[in-house]
Amino acid sequence: MPSIPSPAPAKKIPLRDIPIAATVLSETGELPTLQSDRNLIIFEFEPSEAVTSAISKYLSNGSVPVQDFFAAYKRLRTMMYAAKG
Repeated sequence: MPSIPSPAPAKKIPLRDIPIAATVLSETGELPTLQSDRNLIIFEFEPSEAVTSAISKYLSNGSVPVQDFFAAYKRLRTMMYAAKG
């Protein structure tokens, strides 16, 4: 009996822009993984409807809770500096 191949894992959504990543974090609560690309840090989020919705909200200039946004922004910046060493 032939084996059924498992579906390929979904690729993560890479973001290089801290404000967009902060919006995703503040809207979804999902922490990204960090990847280093030379001198750049890339925030990678698991693909989901919530993540794409948060990105769309940011790009359409939707409103976000300011305190949550800046808390997420500071958290991502701290993660970024820690990853750079």
